[in-house]
Amino acid sequence: MSAIASNKNASEKKPTNRVYRVAVIPGDGIGKEVVPEGVRVLETAAQKFGFELRQDHFDFASCDYYEKHGRMMPEDWKEKIGRHVAVFFGAVGVNIWSLHAVRLPPDECDAALRDEALKLLAVPFKVLDAALAQTPYLLGREFTVADLNVAAVISRAVAMDLSAWPNLKAWLTRCLDRPAARTALALKTESDNETPVEITRRIARINRL
Repeated sequence: MSAIASNKNASEKKPTNRVYRVAVIPGDGIGKEVVPEGVRVLETAAQKFGFELRQDHFDFASCDYYEKHGRMMPEDWKEKIGRHVAVFFGAVGVNIWSLHAVRLPPDECDAALRDEALKLLAVPFKVLDAALAQTPYLLGREFTVADLNVAAVISRAVAMDLSAWPNLKAWLTRCLDRPAARTALALKTESDNETPVEITRRIARINRL
């Protein structure tokens, strides 16, 4: 058994020509907490399945970046991440938009930050829209946990103008029109209405949104 284990470990460490460069963008809020753990999962998968994972970390698409530069993304962001095979993205965008569009008092909303959030969301929304061009749900014709997770994360986007992404709009409407989703959204609306404005301000401050 020890010889087998030794050989297995040795084979896992052999050089590989399967090299994948990934752009890692934590973003804001919970993204900064979950992305490091997600990276650990990716690194474990790389070791187990024999490929090399190369990571480039970027600090843009965050409110910290916005405070320093007055914008969410650098002008050359496409060039910076375009050579990567994938983008491992944390969390940003919809919560920023919802805070500065509907949740904070009107005189406390930052229109520039809201508009920057919309620009940032255009990229993943375009990807989702293309993925949903030929199928009603993310993985095919049936609703799955993939739809559940993504629709829940961007549920507040239903209040946005999604006319530029018709497939995304139709899909999100389908997902949120399910009985369980309607119940969850009603609870979220009730919670929003009962949340004192000072708590909403505190959420924005803590998360730098």
